[in-house]
Amino acid sequence: MPSLRRSVHPYWPYILADCTPCLLHQQELRKQFHTISELRSEIKSLRSDNLKLYEKVRYMQSYREQASVSQLDPLPGTSTDVHSGSSRSGDDFNKWRKRYEEAMNPFEAFRGRVSAYCSSPI
Repeated sequence: MPSLRRSVHPYWPYILADCTPCLLHQQELRKQFHTISELRSEIKSLRSDNLKLYEKVRYMQSYREQASVSQLDPLPGTSTDVHSGSSRSGDDFNKWRKRYEEAMNPFEAFRGRVSAYCSSPI
């Protein structure tokens, strides 16, 4: 009775020829997944940085309102026209203000944690 290895051996080059493109594609997909994961973590970090920056801007604006008599302008160029939403920077400012206020609201924070928990794989 011939061994199984000898009976499969003639087909081995054909099997390898079929598997090699799949393995290369799988390696490429892994590289892309790794790149996407890195970019997602960078986006998450940048969003966090933007929220921290908005918090600092908000603090400086409150300082400016308290010291309105002062000659110093802690935030030059920021006035009520930034909040009007007429410019691109005003739209960005409003977007980060909304995210900041959502982060400050404990109910929104809880809702975000629950939705993240529900969307995570089990």
